[in-house]
Order: sequence, then structure tokens, then C-alpha cells
Amino acid sequence: MTDWKVDQDDLICVLRESLDLQSPGEKDRELIVFRKTGDTLAEVFRFKSELMLISMYPHWDRGGDLITVWQGGSAYHFYVFNYSNRKVRVVLESGSKSPPEIFGSIRSPLSKPYILATDTMGYPADSKKWKTKVYKWNGHEYSLSETVQYARRLTKLK
Repeated sequence: MTDWKVDQDDLICVLRESLDLQSPGEKDRELIVFRKTGDTLAEVFRFKSELMLISMYPHWDRGGDLITVWQGGSAYHFYVFNYSNRKVRVVLESGSKSPPEIFGSIRSPLSKPYILATDTMGYPADSKKWKTKVYKWNGHEYSLSETVQYARRLTKLK
């Protein structure tokens, strides 16, 4: 469970997992977001996945996007959720062989972060062959800005 505060709304994010004793590896999971008003909870969003949730946290104390990291097979999958106009929507869906790296802007610390996804390209011990996708906010969602060599990934941040 994670608290997520955006504007005047207090949200509560809960992961629900089905218990299937016959197939313990195959579980349906749901990320459910509730808006708290006084003593009442109202469901505002539901996201289903068979992946295992590793982490979930808001980017800022108040007003940031909700960043989630999931694992399935041999890869990390990450989804970023945005809350605006009292609705939740997915603003980034990506994955890689390593967990995402999240960096705030150097020039504008209150802006949306850069999100970096590095793929080891089948060479986990040779970082010279790794590629990093750099995602940045385009005003509506995160979009792929460019793909660079792993060693140069931080030179693209502003």
C-alpha cells in the first residue's frame, strides 16, 4: 500500500493478489487506486498484471507521478501513472534488463524526471555494448527521446 497525494486529493494505492494454491506462480495482480474523502474510499483506477510488483512510489511528496517497477521473466517492466482531472492514466510503459534510473532535471528541479531504461543486449558483463533509452515528458506523456550508449546516458540530461 502506498499513499499518493496529488493537488487536493489523497490517493491510496493497493496491490491485490489472487490466491491460487493450484498454480502459485501464475497470479493475477491488480493495482487499485482509491481516492480518500473523509472516511470514504472511492475507486478511481484499476490496473491488471501478471507481473510481480517490486516497488511503487510517488515521484514527489505531493503532485508527482506514481512510478511502479514490476518483474516478469528475465526483465523489469515499469509503468508510470499520472493523476490529473481526478483520473489516473498510464503515461509510460517500458522495460529493460535492468531497473529504471530516474533523474530530475538539473535546470528545472520541479519538472518531470528523465527515466532511463538500459538493456544489456545479451552482454551483462560488457557495459560497452549496453544501450540506454532516455524517456522525457512531452507535456502529455513520457516519450522516447533517444537511445544512446550506456556510458553516455547522463550526458543527454539537461
